[in-house]
Amino acid sequence: MCDYERFIYLQIVSNGKLKSPEHRVVTNAEKSRTSIATFINPSLSCIVKPATVLIDESNPALFEPSIYKDFVNGTHAYGTLTKAFTK
Repeated sequence: MCDYERFIYLQIVSNGKLKSPEHRVVTNAEKSRTSIATFINPSLSCIVKPATVLIDESNPALFEPSIYKDFVNGTHAYGTLTKAFTK
């Protein structure tokens, strides 16, 4: 499993506000680049779902709650967010 696939759950927790792009390096001699590495590993029994504060009538949940272990197994098997995790 690629690192970006492991951290797609941040896209779920942020209800799509944070994206988890595939890792790639693009050089640009005219612009500096800043990268921030984050490492978050919830327990396998943790329920991953959009944060309650980000959900309201005009911003419905885009993803179904799922157990982190099922999410990891699903992204490992299918490669990316599947319809099983999206509404």
